Amino acid sequence: MSTIAQAFKHPAPVSVHMENDATDVFVRAYRWHRRAGVGDTYPAPGRDPHMNPAAEAIDRARMDATAQRVRWPSSLGIGYGPAFHAYGESSMRWIEHPGAAGLRFVGYADALAGMRHTGYFVDDMQMETVRGVVYQLPSRRGRIVYAYGYADPFNNGPVCLCFADDAQDEHDAAIWADGIAERMAEEAWEHDAASRAGIEYVEAGERLQEIRRDVLDVCRELKEYGGAAELRRRYPATFGTLSYDIEGKMKERAELFAKRADLLDRWGDQPGFRDV
Repeated sequence: MSTIAQAFKHPAPVSVHMENDATDVFVRAYRWHRRAGVGDTYPAPGRDPHMNPAAEAIDRARMDATAQRVRWPSSLGIGYGPAFHAYGESSMRWIEHPGAAGLRFVGYADALAGMRHTGYFVDDMQMETVRGVVYQLPSRRGRIVYAYGYADPFNNGPVCLCFADDAQDEHDAAIWADGIAERMAEEAWEHDAASRAGIEYVEAGERLQEIRRDVLDVCRELKEYGGAAELRRRYPATFGTLSYDIEGKMKERAELFAKRADLLDRWGDQPGFRDV
């Protein structure tokens, strides 16, 4: 079957797992342009009246393939991810474009529930906050159902929502959404704190390596001068200054070992600590 036939046979990609060889890049790009980038309305302003939607999608896909630009399924407008367990819920889903998924934004959870806050900090630097959100699904036989969760605190647009059939009350959905946002913030804060602890652990190790190199260099030079006793006899002031410096480094070394042990004990089992 030809490459073009493949693309027509499967007009909408259903899996994000594909090898990025030339054929897959082309097929993926054709599907994207045929569905989202070109459309079916012809002639349209600024378009070549002699080209049909498929032909234009093919031309654009060729340019993407030449540039090795991979068009992922999420680029088709919805980005509707698989269900996963998180924040005490078993049916959370990432959605890049809620509007394209047919979801209507009802409001922020804290506002809907009359709470005295506007989100939760996700790190102790208090740079970003996460807020609970409530969306309404298309009505099912006249029954209103809500999806609730939180808005991505780092990007404008994507949301992480829980889909539960029992979410039929707006206020309840707001309360549940705020709880999810709070738990998400706690996990994010812990991950951020663990990451910073991991960075401190690595930096302490690097400093220990520096101290080791410095002390070994001093020992090597002392050996060339006939040893510490000889240096003390000939240059007592230099020996005193050098001894003081080494003593300080050995004290710092002990403190760094203790610090690394404490960091490892407190944060060693956290994913953020190990990700550094």
